[in-house]
Amino acid sequence: MNRVWRNVTLAAAALGAAVGAFAIASAASSGESNSAEKPVEEVRPDLSTNLPASSGHEVAVFNGGFSALASGAAIEVRLQSAQISMHRSPAGSICIDVVLPTAQGGGCPEMRDIATGISYMALGDRDGNVYVLGVVPDDATQVSINGTTVEVKSNLWFYAGKASDPSLAFTVSSADGSKKATLGG
Repeated sequence: MNRVWRNVTLAAAALGAAVGAFAIASAASSGESNSAEKPVEEVRPDLSTNLPASSGHEVAVFNGGFSALASGAAIEVRLQSAQISMHRSPAGSICIDVVLPTAQGGGCPEMRDIATGISYMALGDRDGNVYVLGVVPDDATQVSINGTTVEVKSNLWFYAGKASDPSLAFTVSSADGSKKATLGG
């Protein structure tokens, strides 16, 4: 079956650092395209005012354990509308691929970046939806973004919002609140 997956880049040039965004999806077509389909169009909504930036010099806040891949086998996780696959690369990075109904992306953050608590990927689509996927170490168990508490499952968290949301700043905390990492706000 022929499919065209549409990846949309968020205009997040302010991110600049690998820690702030382990991957930003870019407009691309993969697989074969049906000749009756319209060509993939790149859409770049301006999210610079609500997508937080990192300095690229964040320090490890959390211990960095990562039990989701303790067995060494790749895993599949479903969070809301996101189907996520995760595995450890030969170099030790955590590789993540996410597929949404209207976007897809992936990346391989290093454990030292994950230990900061603010390693994330942001995806968007032409309908103004914004999806933020974060990867956290074991001792980061609580995430709050745009006033919403989101579930951490298998070292991942996921938020679906709109480009019009006032802020996508987020805070990642340990269960007892003694460790916190905040990006933005």
